[in-house]
Amino acid sequence: MDIHKVSESHYKFSYNREILTESEAKELIVSDGAYLKENQEILCRTSDVESFIANCSDRKIFARKTSPSKWWKRIFGRWMTASETYFETACAIRDIGLYTPRPIFTGYDLRSESYSSFFVREYLDDAIELDEAIFHFEGRTKVQLLKAFAYFVAEIYSKGIYNCHLCSRNVLAQPDEKVQFSFWVVDLDKRHKVWGSYRKTYVKFLARLTFGFYDKLNMDDQNFFLNQCFDAALKNNIYSRPSYLSQFNKSFKRAINRKN
Repeated sequence: MDIHKVSESHYKFSYNREILTESEAKELIVSDGAYLKENQEILCRTSDVESFIANCSDRKIFARKTSPSKWWKRIFGRWMTASETYFETACAIRDIGLYTPRPIFTGYDLRSESYSSFFVREYLDDAIELDEAIFHFEGRTKVQLLKAFAYFVAEIYSKGIYNCHLCSRNVLAQPDEKVQFSFWVVDLDKRHKVWGSYRKTYVKFLARLTFGFYDKLNMDDQNFFLNQCFDAALKNNIYSRPSYLSQFNKSFKRAINRKN
């Protein structure tokens, strides 16, 4: 990706030159995102965050406007806004060869009274949230989805992606013509280094990613999924011996029960 950073007296922004020109990026900041709000589809609105789908540079995009209400968040935001963290994490994920929608823009205007910052990334029309995908597909396709997701989790963990906020709602599943699945990580605010037991944090990470749908699977699908997760962990050197399977199953079920 061709990422360019601009820092001037009143504003600071980074943009993807494969998608935006500098004048388009600057207009987004100066207008406080006004042109993104034309024909927008609101996804979520809280006191601090507004997420929506809009059009930018002749393409559909996902945008998040963050306006921190807490005074201390505003102060820390002058060093590194939440939007900048989203942008840099998305760049880092792509740099290590994992799928995440391309980051397009992040920035803020120092003169903004609301301390607003923006994060913009590409939008994937044909990808669906993992929670929805798990129950959308049936039979052999569902088996393929569960297996592919098990290997995806082990792969991203082995490459250093660990985050306590990453859950199944923040993963998109995208099938191709042959119903082979790709997964896209979205809304990952930051990466954390793994501390303590490597296996223990993998189980916690897996439980966090799956507790939204695991208990809704039937017993056969649960057993199949756990076996695939352990097999993927072996192949990614998270576990060293097949004899750890029983220990893995017990640890995972304890972690899932804590989430419920």
